Amino acid sequence: EGAVKFWEMPQKPCLGVELEEGMHGPNYGYGADQLLIYLCDGSETDPEKGLSLVRYMKDVYQRGIAVGAVPEALGLRLPLTEGCFSFIEMSAFVQLAAYYLTEAIGRDVAKPIDHSVMNAYFTTHADTPR
Repeated sequence: EGAVKFWEMPQKPCLGVELEEGMHGPNYGYGADQLLIYLCDGSETDPEKGLSLVRYMKDVYQRGIAVGAVPEALGLRLPLTEGCFSFIEMSAFVQLAAYYLTEAIGRDVAKPIDHSVMNAYFTTHADTPR
């Protein structure tokens, strides 16, 4: 859901992956034009992997942040409740970050969006009377 918000609001391509898939990035995918957000609820068996990835992005590109049950030096430490609600708590950061990025690039989120071209595509495959 966080990746969708960054794609939807500032309209920037975004990808959300689980940690093991994300670890391929330093070799093949991460660069200066990307931001890494690591959400950590503290339940991982090896959170150091994710924190190491954040350190890499911070040190090399100044574009990495950890959120949740993380050291303050790497991002935003939150006092999370245990269990399934921790990701709801971290989602507030993602929502706000996407909004402020959208504002920073000058996109007016209050302006109506013309979806007519996209909506027309979804009706092109509908059965038409013959």
